[in-house]
Amino acid sequence: MNISQLIRIATYISGSIADNGISEQYQRLLDLCDQALIGDTAVGNDLVEHEFNQLIGKLELVDPISWEKSHLKIFEKLEDPSLLGATASERLRLLFEQCNGDYSRLVQVFENDRKRIVALQDQLKQLKCSLEPLVKPSVDDGGSLEIEERNHLLQIHFEEAVFIKDINQLEKFCRIWSSILTGFTTLTHEDTKEIRIYDIESSSITFYAGIRTLNALSRGIYQILCDYEHILKIKHLQAEIAKLELKNGEEIIDLLEEEIAHVVDTAASVVTAKLTDKYEWNEAEEEGAAVYGMVQTALKQMLSFVERGGRIYTHHSNDLRALNERIISLLS
Repeated sequence: MNISQLIRIATYISGSIADNGISEQYQRLLDLCDQALIGDTAVGNDLVEHEFNQLIGKLELVDPISWEKSHLKIFEKLEDPSLLGATASERLRLLFEQCNGDYSRLVQVFENDRKRIVALQDQLKQLKCSLEPLVKPSVDDGGSLEIEERNHLLQIHFEEAVFIKDINQLEKFCRIWSSILTGFTTLTHEDTKEIRIYDIESSSITFYAGIRTLNALSRGIYQILCDYEHILKIKHLQAEIAKLELKNGEEIIDLLEEEIAHVVDTAASVVTAKLTDKYEWNEAEEEGAAVYGMVQTALKQMLSFVERGGRIYTHHSNDLRALNERIISLLS
C-alpha cells in the first residue's frame, strides 16, 4: 500500500464520521439521558427514542461493510467494526430494548462508544499530520523498478507487522527514520526535499532518498555492525553470569551493561568520524559538530533497531544484508 493511499483512506474514514455528525449525535443523546436521570420532566421516553433513532440512522450511513477492501482493512486495524454501520445499529437497538428506560445503563454504553469514535478520529488525524509533510508524489514503478530508482530506496523490515496494528508505532517509526535520513542527507550535502515515504506494507516501510545519502547510511551501519561481535560476547557473558546466581551477579551484569554502552559509543564515534571526514565536515566548527551529533545518534538508533530484530535493506550493499541477518541470528 502506497503511503498516499493510506492518507486518502484515513481522510475518507474520518470524513465519513465527521460529515454525518456521529459524535455530535452521541453527545445530544447523552445530554438527554443525563437530563432524564435527574428527573427533568421535559425529557420523556419519546424524545430520547427519537434522538436514538437519529443516531441509528447516522450510524447506518457509515457502514464499513460497504467500503472498499483497503478502507475496511485499515479501519479494522484501528477499531472494532461494530462501532459503525449496521452491526453497530443492531447492537444498540438490542441494548435499547433491554434497558427499557434504564438511562444509567444507556449513558454508560453511549459514552463508551462516543469515546471510541473520538479516539478513532484522533488517531486518523495524528496519522495524517505525521505523514503528510513527508510525502511527495510517489513514483509509479510500472511493475518493475529501474536500477537507478532502486538505488534511491531504503527498506526497513520487521518479522511481524508491528506498526500498522498501532498508529502511534507507525508514526514513531516514520518520524525516527525521517530523522535518520535527514542526518545522512545533511552529511552528504544532498537535498533533504528528496526524502519521502515510498511505500508501506504490513511488515515494512520503504523510504526514498538521495543516492549519496543511502550509500553513506549503508556504509555506516555496516561498519558499526562489524564491531557488534564484541558486544555479542559481552551479552553472552551476561547470560552465563545470570545462570550462576552469584551473590554479586547483578552488579557484574550492570558493569557489563556499562561496557556495552562504552563499546557502542566508541564504535559509533569511530564510524562517524570517518564519515564526517569523507564528506569534509570539520567537527571543530559549530555546523560540523551538529552534523557529527546527528550521524552518531542515527547510527545508534539503527543499531538499536537491528537489536530488536529489524532489517535494513538498500541496493548499495549486499554485505549489509548478509551481516544484518547474521547479527539477528546470533542475537536469537
